[in-house]
Amino acid sequence: MKEYFTNNIGKKILAITLAIILWIIANFEQDIEKNIEIDIQYNDLSPELIIKNSPPEALNIRIRGSRTKLSTLKTDNYSYPISLSNVKRGISKFNIRAEQIRIPGVQILGLSPSELDIEIDDLITKTIKIKPNIGLPDIGFNVVGTPKVSPKSVKVKGPKSILSDLEFINTDEIKIEGEKTDFTIEVPLKTSSPLLTIENDNEVVKITVDIKETIIEKEFKELGISIVDTGDKTIEITGKQTVDLLFKGPYSKIKELSSEEIEISASVKGIISKTKKKHTLKLKVEYPYTADIKLEKITPDAIAIEIK
Repeated sequence: MKEYFTNNIGKKILAITLAIILWIIANFEQDIEKNIEIDIQYNDLSPELIIKNSPPEALNIRIRGSRTKLSTLKTDNYSYPISLSNVKRGISKFNIRAEQIRIPGVQILGLSPSELDIEIDDLITKTIKIKPNIGLPDIGFNVVGTPKVSPKSVKVKGPKSILSDLEFINTDEIKIEGEKTDFTIEVPLKTSSPLLTIENDNEVVKITVDIKETIIEKEFKELGISIVDTGDKTIEITGKQTVDLLFKGPYSKIKELSSEEIEISASVKGIISKTKKKHTLKLKVEYPYTADIKLEKITPDAIAIEIK
């Protein structure tokens, strides 16, 4: 038995090796199937027309071929051309035929899509006004007037059906939080459709925004009145003993103003020695931030007193 395995061992090893090689070749050369994609090329479109919809950019193809062939296949070398030389405005249909796709050594089993709808529109140019997209200011500030735009308009190229109804083109949002005064900024334009292009690379505009602090009013009611410079006399207020005040000023100052900071007084200096007992005194109002805040109204502006 041992001699059976050891006799002509070299030939036996060679035979086994050849058998393995043939088995590997046979298996690797078996036909297999595979999905690939090739680009679709849309050619010959008139410069006066534009594709409005978004037709597929590639074909999905089911192919069959040898394992070696498919493993080395470079899909970049193949494409499916579609001529648009005869299309007109509207929808054009194109049938995709497998016989037009030639890949040596490969069988086409199927493809998708098998039909294309391409929507064609007139390509026009239109001058469009620019509309700044201004964000919200900080609380207590507001945008004054209309922002200045330079340039005020741009030429936009695109499908007629889109441009015909387009009245303006927006900028990107201009964030103005933290801004306290006027400023100028360059911002890009934002088209409403990827089919629209701005001519002359004029895609950035200058926007000047005027921001000012909001002027507001604040009212205080029934504030007490102090009588000063009375000496040793007793003074009695015979009429209304409180006063209403209305202030106007910048938001940051007005919101901080409190009744504790306001002093309302009436002086009897100079009349205390007179024999007349009843008098009318003008009121004096003292408050902080007088350079910014204005006293708009005081009710009443005088009081009646009697010297006891």
